[in-house]
Amino acid sequence: ICYITIIIVISIRLDVMAMMYLIWLGIFLISSRRFIQRIWSIYIFFHIIVFPVQYMSAVGAPPNLGFEYPWLAVNFNSWPQLKRWLYLPDYVTPPIATHLIADFFQFLFACQQWRVFVYETNEEDRKYAEAGGSNYEIIHDNDVYKNNRTSNFVTDLRNWLDYFKYEIFMYGIWSVVLIMYLTGTWRIDYLSFGYLMACIYFLWDGQNFLIKHITVILRLDGLCMMFLLLQKRIFASHYWQYIVTELDSQAKFVSQGGILFNEMLCKQREEDDRREEQTVMKTIQNLKYIKEQHLRLNQSDSKVASKLVEPSEHFEAIRSGDYYMFNYKSNEEEDEGKQDKAIDILEQFFRVLSACDKDAAVAVAIQKHPISPVIESNSQKFTTSPSFSSLSLPLAATTITTTMPLLQVPIEITSVEPKEIESKKKEKLIFIKIRLIGEIITDYFIDLFNQYSHDYRKVSRKLAKMKSEDKVIQRECIQLKTNDDKASVIDMDKMADNNHPDRYVHLRKPSQPIDINQRSRPYRLFNSLFYFIMSQSELLCYSAMIIKHLTLGGLLSMLLPLSIFLWTTLSPRPSRNYWIAVLIYTHVMIGITYLYQIQFYDWNIDTTDAHPLSVINIIGVTRKETAFSIADLFLFSSLFLHRSILMQLGLWKAEQTTLNDSTSTDVNHSERKHESNEQSKSTRIKSYFMTLIKRFHNQLQQPLFVRDFYVPMFFCDFINIILVISFYSAFGEQTGVNFVQTIKENRVPLSFVGILLIQFIFIIIDRALYLRCNVYGKLCFQLFQVIIVHIWLFLVLPNETETKFRDNCAAQFWYVFKCIYFGCSSIQIRSKYPKHRIRNALMQRFNYFNQYVYRM
Repeated sequence: ICYITIIIVISIRLDVMAMMYLIWLGIFLISSRRFIQRIWSIYIFFHIIVFPVQYMSAVGAPPNLGFEYPWLAVNFNSWPQLKRWLYLPDYVTPPIATHLIADFFQFLFACQQWRVFVYETNEEDRKYAEAGGSNYEIIHDNDVYKNNRTSNFVTDLRNWLDYFKYEIFMYGIWSVVLIMYLTGTWRIDYLSFGYLMACIYFLWDGQNFLIKHITVILRLDGLCMMFLLLQKRIFASHYWQYIVTELDSQAKFVSQGGILFNEMLCKQREEDDRREEQTVMKTIQNLKYIKEQHLRLNQSDSKVASKLVEPSEHFEAIRSGDYYMFNYKSNEEEDEGKQDKAIDILEQFFRVLSACDKDAAVAVAIQKHPISPVIESNSQKFTTSPSFSSLSLPLAATTITTTMPLLQVPIEITSVEPKEIESKKKEKLIFIKIRLIGEIITDYFIDLFNQYSHDYRKVSRKLAKMKSEDKVIQRECIQLKTNDDKASVIDMDKMADNNHPDRYVHLRKPSQPIDINQRSRPYRLFNSLFYFIMSQSELLCYSAMIIKHLTLGGLLSMLLPLSIFLWTTLSPRPSRNYWIAVLIYTHVMIGITYLYQIQFYDWNIDTTDAHPLSVINIIGVTRKETAFSIADLFLFSSLFLHRSILMQLGLWKAEQTTLNDSTSTDVNHSERKHESNEQSKSTRIKSYFMTLIKRFHNQLQQPLFVRDFYVPMFFCDFINIILVISFYSAFGEQTGVNFVQTIKENRVPLSFVGILLIQFIFIIIDRALYLRCNVYGKLCFQLFQVIIVHIWLFLVLPNETETKFRDNCAAQFWYVFKCIYFGCSSIQIRSKYPKHRIRNALMQRFNYFNQYVYRM
């Protein structure tokens, strides 16, 4: 607190006293706590002398005395600024007296800290100083486990405070680095560029280790300094030791998560294949039953067995159906429990909204009494959706019909009129309904987030067990190393046994984990949302890359989305080398754009009237008011967050392997080792890229799962057609007329018609590939579309409309939906087409929305 107060005083004063306080701060930062404790009295004495002198300087001498200051005769250009900086008294322009308020609080906090130092040196008063935690720095401690009195918040997350500690100590350094980034990019100069380079260095080093006016610059520097001081205090605390051990365990299991994920993918693929075979077998059995029933009907009509004739035309086959085709026993009873969650939520909404007073009393009784599931009962029932288990429950959550005891809510008989009683009952009923609806929505999102983060939770649980065992081994190794001085260790053990027998129990016996279902709903919602974000961090990085390209719109940022749609989304899991390449390229790209913001080049001073296809617009180095960009900050934070998550899951150094890799890896490795000496350098490079292409081809031949993404792809194309029709002037010539007036005048731009025709042709080709289940054709079509779309949007369209891409909002929205289409198309290529496909996508689910849309 004293250090932060000094920073605030320095940013407020900006004079000679600020310089002296800065010297004191530098001495404190490079000194140990014991040395600071010795010189703190000198610091207090300095304040005692300086504060009255400053007060006398601010008040000044009485004017009636006629005393003339010796510096009044001094006169040169910068003397008024120097006089204000030296805080000298003056009759005309006296020093700012309000600065002394900040000095007073600085002196007050320094005196309080001096009392803390006195308590720490006195044996009797030490208990007051250690009541809120010890201030002893663990830097000079050899056995940090033995002297660590804090609870392990990394392994055992017991409450909200442990979650808060985990976020602060694990990811707090990122907030410090991001503040450095803001400090360096708010103003454009070479000194601020040093902040940017330091930010890049610390971000690259990871967990191992902003600016308009001059006053704003110094305040942001002070803010950056305050965050650095807070991080320094975190490094010197006992809590940080748990983070160090956690990172050490992550480094040991840095590739273990890849093995677990590969096993889960194999099981998921086997389950999908089994489900596909069951679906096909059910369809074959149903068709066989229909044929037998058709033959039986023909025999009953003609008394003679007639041969079943296949219809020769498509319409004949459609019209030949009858009600007898539906008179068979289906297997729909097995799927009755697998009702859509959205339908369950709507049913619960309607039950809550249509509840009367008696139902509301029952709802109140639910919250106060435990409920046991039953099979059949004549009492009143209410369907609730159970909360999703933290790790071990299956993906599909089912509804449970429970019985609730009908309890009577006591009503106090008072002298209030019946109308007022009825109004109070209605208000209470409304509040109960609102609360129940909120709980239903919360449970739905908890189940949804837990469903999408199921694999992440499962792998995290297995790795947590491995890390806990490794931490025990680390602790024992450190204790063995510190057993040289056995006498001191024995004394400490005796002191611990006599004075505080249960102080270090948590170091030997871990606390029992609390069931997540026993937590409150906000806690479970936060927990599920946290794991959901962690499990979808890869998608977060892709979104950050696309947003960066939307804001820049040049060739520098175009490589990011091209790498996503041409390589990353088509591979099962991006490798470590890809993320390293993206990090390096992002650093280089931000450094280049920052350097071109400086008014050093004549051709880059005024770029507002530049042509959209000029060199600076094509490359993407146009000058802005500030180099600060939220897109850059979002891209930085998402990339390094994803890297941290990959390290936690043991995927950072894991290689994606296929089923055939285990048998062919040794043979290929021996062949390459034998031929490496005979090949030249160029041949090695060619063979390396050919190996990558072959590996990529083998991964495409072995799909991970079976999915059907045609509906979202068609929806994205449909939205893009609506965008082209509604904002056609943004995709062609700038006529300045709306679409309706253009149609009335019977003149439609040729570019508009061409864009619509190409859109419809792409939809027809996509549909044909889907019906034929042509994966290789879909891959070639995907590559062709990605290249053509980027060439047209960023090179051809700006020339036609004479508008930059980052200024064309309609084109940006069109590109966003096209990126969603490319993502779904990549997943469809990476997965296998389902064997059982319904030609009409609206018939895949049976609900009212699909029914009404199908009729329309």
